[in-house]
Amino acid sequence: TVYHKLTAGGNAYLCSSSSTGGLFKDDIPPATPGIVRVSVDTITGKTFICWKAVNDKDVKGYTAIIDPAGSQSPTHDTAFVPNTCVTLANSQPGLKSETYSVFAFDSCGNNGTYFSGGHTTMYLNAQIDYCQGKISLQWSAYAGWENGVSAYRVYVSINGNPFAPLETVSSTTGNFTHTGLTPFSSFRYYIKALKQGDESVISISNISNTLDYRSPNAPQFMNISLV
Repeated sequence: TVYHKLTAGGNAYLCSSSSTGGLFKDDIPPATPGIVRVSVDTITGKTFICWKAVNDKDVKGYTAIIDPAGSQSPTHDTAFVPNTCVTLANSQPGLKSETYSVFAFDSCGNNGTYFSGGHTTMYLNAQIDYCQGKISLQWSAYAGWENGVSAYRVYVSINGNPFAPLETVSSTTGNFTHTGLTPFSSFRYYIKALKQGDESVISISNISNTLDYRSPNAPQFMNISLV
């Protein structure tokens, strides 16, 4: 049985209904949250996602999901109002780039829809060339911001010291070569994406493995076997 209830405000305080009684169930799903960013936590190595709160009064919480279009049962984590960020415990941003999305659910159990495009993390790969004394970085582009990325900033940690900016490259660049390495030093890197139009909104890639640079030594002597 379906009941309809209509109300009207104003001085008349009029109210009418198709039935004198019944259970009126809310079956309207919440609106879709807008994703602010996804980023890797440099301490935990896990990905977190942040979004804009939905204004629906009965929203109870949000469910963030990994790879919403690529799995029959995508991995997810839940955050309850008023939280607008959550870390996904099963994320693996150090293995590959991953796509994330989020939907809202209300107190009546209605699930909203998620943004189908999602936001995709950067994946950074670093390789060292001992002979040439350089480290080559390559990363995948951040995807999801409406106006895209304004620039990428390379950060480096040398010998376990705090990360510091090394270079800023254009939004169309996905590689960088670090030269002039100090021998017997260790290096780690991450990439920061800056949002076009609001560079206070950023996303961080995975942190690279530690790369130890040991410059090759020239031979001290050679044995002559035949003249």
